[in-house]
Amino acid sequence: MVNVASIAHREIRQVDWENLQGEKRYDAFEAYALSALAHVTLTFGIARRIAGSGISVNCLHPGIVATKMLRAGFPGIRGKAPSEGAKLPVYLAISPDVEGITGEYFEESVQPTLPSDLSRSRSVQERMWDTAAKLAACDAWSRK
Repeated sequence: MVNVASIAHREIRQVDWENLQGEKRYDAFEAYALSALAHVTLTFGIARRIAGSGISVNCLHPGIVATKMLRAGFPGIRGKAPSEGAKLPVYLAISPDVEGITGEYFEESVQPTLPSDLSRSRSVQERMWDTAAKLAACDAWSRK
């Protein structure tokens, strides 16, 4: 399993658990960065929960990719072609070189990279897992 996250997850210094969906205060980039943090922490949670199953679960930042979202949010920034941005996710999905590697974060490289300190916090990972399970009405998944 390969989850596409973003280097933007590093911008979140602490999670405002009372404003996860931006109902009290909304900032578009903060919402994007928080969603990236959720991808990273949930990837680690899945990897722990299925450890020993033979299924690998990793996440990555593909680099800055020229998408409609990039052009709308950051009109002056040029990204790489989507075909270039797809190379790392495809590599992680099918390469025998990463077989058995799980619970890792990759950042524009085929070598695992340390994600943010916050994303590595077990308590943040578990709270994000519980919150996602509740929001998806899957409370049965909580704390498994």
